Amino acid sequence: MKRHTTTFLFILASCCIVAQTRASLGEFKVNHFEQQFCGRKDSLMQTNLDGLENWCDTLCSKLTFDFVSFDNPTSLPGVLIADQLNHYALHKLLPEDLDYGTFHDVLLIYERNSHLYSEETNCSINEVVGNPKIFSVSIGHDGYGCGAAHGYFESDLYHFNPKDGAQLTWDDFFEADQQIVLTIVAEEEWKKMLKENEWAADYGEFFLSDDFLFDEQGLHLFYDPYEIAPYAMGAPEILLQPKDFRPLLRKDCLVRELYP
Repeated sequence: MKRHTTTFLFILASCCIVAQTRASLGEFKVNHFEQQFCGRKDSLMQTNLDGLENWCDTLCSKLTFDFVSFDNPTSLPGVLIADQLNHYALHKLLPEDLDYGTFHDVLLIYERNSHLYSEETNCSINEVVGNPKIFSVSIGHDGYGCGAAHGYFESDLYHFNPKDGAQLTWDDFFEADQQIVLTIVAEEEWKKMLKENEWAADYGEFFLSDDFLFDEQGLHLFYDPYEIAPYAMGAPEILLQPKDFRPLLRKDCLVRELYP
């Protein structure tokens, strides 16, 4: 009985520490920005898309973007996490070969080259509920290009340690050799899912997605359209049961206690 009581008190204390750690970051704030950029018609018509003037309803491009912060400015981990997220979000707005230093630089590039971008470009940031010891956020990027057959969308998951603001990757949960085993386990689960879509079985090489989430159900792997399956299958999600991956977890990882 004493052992059970001690265990209960330890779990209760651990939960309090986690709650305090998360609360120390403050409330997660998302600030929404929206602006429209209109280019000159003669510049738009100089593009190499034939009949462009017949495809587009507008000569303007629209940009929406989310900035994030925590309402506790004295929390260094919160500042570090917010800075990393805003940096990742900015990288999604422009091609990699374009240099910029601030969001103001991005706006100037859009204003001067509005005819080069999609009719709509959106970047959204949302907190994701997963493991209570980890702060997880999803950055979504979507839009529609003038004359395109359909819109595009992608989503990336980022995980942080709320105690120090450090970003967490696969290496923080699985050793390198165990990640190889995990890839095999995940691919077997993917093959089971493909039994209903056998026409997509040979679409491409399977890989372990960097977009993952630990929660009470297990380990979720998320893929964007076209990554491992045709567009018609949308954005695939693979769920691995705890029994399939718990033996592979690092002994010191932050999620191990979630799967007794």
